[in-house]
Amino acid sequence: MRLLYSMLGVVALVSALMFALFTFLGNRAPAAFSQTYSVEVEAPSSLVWLVAKDVSQLTARRENINQVTLVELDEVGAVEWEELSGETAVVRYRRTDSLDQRLWAFEVAGGNVEIQASYRYEIEDLGDGRSRLTGVEDSGIEAIALRAAFAFAGGREALLRSWIDEIKQTAEAQ
Repeated sequence: MRLLYSMLGVVALVSALMFALFTFLGNRAPAAFSQTYSVEVEAPSSLVWLVAKDVSQLTARRENINQVTLVELDEVGAVEWEELSGETAVVRYRRTDSLDQRLWAFEVAGGNVEIQASYRYEIEDLGDGRSRLTGVEDSGIEAIALRAAFAFAGGREALLRSWIDEIKQTAEAQ
């Protein structure tokens, strides 16, 4: 019995320490966040454009996306789509703007993750089959636990950078 109480005490102590760590990280991470990340791509802007806007291929490009459901399409591509990552995280996105081969903009439009965010991919033709891809993020996360999870995983900077790097690698491989 004494062993059981000791084990319960250790579990309670570890739980309290994890709660304190997540609360500390969550409170230190800002609720509002903006960033820009830019890379040069060894591919023409028309190809970068096709890769950037093709959300149906996200499961092939991103390890953490299990499924993409296209909710609405038009002549440009996806208007609204949902991403399933992990067991239960669903994020719905909506395209907000599109300029042929230059701009792809979208925002979080729902799901079960509490985040407000808008993203923009800007594509610039540099000539000689090269282009510049710039990603811009403006987001807000009110939930302290979610901010802590991002901080624990390396920060929100890592997400946009990984998206831009994935588009670059896919375009350069084609």
